[in-house]
Parts: sequence; C-alpha cells; structure tokens
Amino acid sequence: MAPTGFPAELWNSKFELLHGFYLTAGISLSSILMGTIIGIFVGVLLTFGNLPVRFLARVYTDFIRGTPVLVLILGAFYILSVLGINLNTVQAGTFALTIFCSSNVAEMVRGALLNVPHGPTEAAKALGLSFVQTFTLDWMQQALRHILRTWISAS
Repeated sequence: MAPTGFPAELWNSKFELLHGFYLTAGISLSSILMGTIIGIFVGVLLTFGNLPVRFLARVYTDFIRGTPVLVLILGAFYILSVLGINLNTVQAGTFALTIFCSSNVAEMVRGALLNVPHGPTEAAKALGLSFVQTFTLDWMQQALRHILRTWISAS
C-alpha cells in the first residue's frame, strides 16, 4: 500500500526540500564568512581608528544592530533596486545577512580587543614592534579566545 497524505507529499517533494536545504546552508555559510571578514575590519576600526572613523563605524554598527533582520532583507531587495542596484532574492538576502553578521562580529572584536591586558602590549612597544606586528602577534592572539567563544554561540 502506497503512503498517502503528508508522507506521500514529503516523498514527492524530496528534491525541492533538499535544494532548499542546500540553498539555506550556502547562504548561511557565505553570510557568516563574509560578515566575519567585514566585522573584523570594522571592529579594528572601532577600537583603533581615529575619531571620525570610529564615529562612522559606531553609527554603522549601532544602526545595523538596531534594525530587525527582516527589515534589512526587505531593504536590501527594495531600496537597493530603487537606487539602481538590482539584486535577486538570494543576493539581497545574502547581502543583508552579511551586513547584519558583520555588525555583530565588529562588536565582538571590539570587546575582545579592549579586554587584552596592557602588559604584553607595553612589552611589544619596548621591543620596537610595529602596530601591525603588535596587532597580529599580541592583540589578536589574546583576543581570539574571547572572539571564538562569542562568535560560535552567536553564529
């Protein structure tokens, strides 16, 4: 006897459901990866930028974090099309989720960098390390354990 009702419909649409699963996983993965890259950059600007740069990064972060994700997705689709940037639904959704992820990662990075103790930083300055060397060898390695904990639970 053949299945009827919901199990039959589920079996008949297995390929569409599988396609939706892969599409969702792809959008999620790409949004998290691109958002993390942008968020690290914005988080560094929030922490070490000069006053106008920090102000612009703060406005960006606070505006995006204060806007509901659904509004960001609809805005990415409709507002950008009014401005002449025509994105399809997947591109608009990926763009909006990337922007939202980047603002959250920026706050994680900022908080973790502000939590780094000053002793190793002073030692790096005494050794004559440049800002980039101090950032990569000292700050990011110490901040990474704070960032990863929060990033994994938030993503």
